[in-house]
Amino acid sequence: MREIVLRVPRERAEEAESLILVGLSDTEGPPKFNYYLEEPDGLTESVFHLFAPEPEAALVLSWIEENRDVFGKACARVVVDDDWSAYYIKTLEPYWLTKNVLVDPFVGTEREILLVRIACGKAFGIGDHSTTRMAVELLQKYLKRGQRVLDVGYGTGILSILASKWGARSVTGFDIDPDAVREARGNARLNQCDPAPDFREGDYVHISERVPFDIFVSNIYVEVLEEAVKASLNSVERTEGSEKVYILSGILETKWRIFDKKMRGLGLCFVEKR
Repeated sequence: MREIVLRVPRERAEEAESLILVGLSDTEGPPKFNYYLEEPDGLTESVFHLFAPEPEAALVLSWIEENRDVFGKACARVVVDDDWSAYYIKTLEPYWLTKNVLVDPFVGTEREILLVRIACGKAFGIGDHSTTRMAVELLQKYLKRGQRVLDVGYGTGILSILASKWGARSVTGFDIDPDAVREARGNARLNQCDPAPDFREGDYVHISERVPFDIFVSNIYVEVLEEAVKASLNSVERTEGSEKVYILSGILETKWRIFDKKMRGLGLCFVEKR
């Protein structure tokens, strides 16, 4: 098996993929091959990985050369069949075959899928925004079973619900939006959370009650984030001796430097930025 790698400018990726799909469906065209598309964050290129049996790889390369104006220059390497399978599996995601049929391609693998139901309403954060996705990824990475989570500006409650599903001992949330309170509580019931998140209505910045936490997560405007972090530091149990993890999302790149400076002034040290 040979892997052929094509690096195509992002603006030409759709054209390149269309040509690849034509090649795959055209019985008179190039020999058959498998492929997957990779679009790494931070790069201006889309990367196509084509896999063809060793005897036919040369013909595929020749076909690519004929369409060099679209594909550009290709590079190739020899891989074993197991490598191809591993590469391909990484690209798979569950997908809707029809409006009521969800295909799970991970049967027989160790990859675990968690189904979360979020009713669409007026509250923010059903998971389709990049800031929500980044917060979810970091929460899953840093949350340890048995920890306490504080969610400021919870919206639909998706972060709190996931924290509960991933083993948090307790989850407490604050939001000033009455719609968010109602919808988040409904979503928690819909997902049968145990423990159920304690969704409260109110401005966390101005509460007098101390709410203990191990992980502070918030996906809101940067100006609100600053005040919420300050308020949380005033309620941190200093005698515990354990570090607190802050997952802060929603910060525009143009405001990052100023925000970073302010947080460092409060004693926070960022260990990861996306």
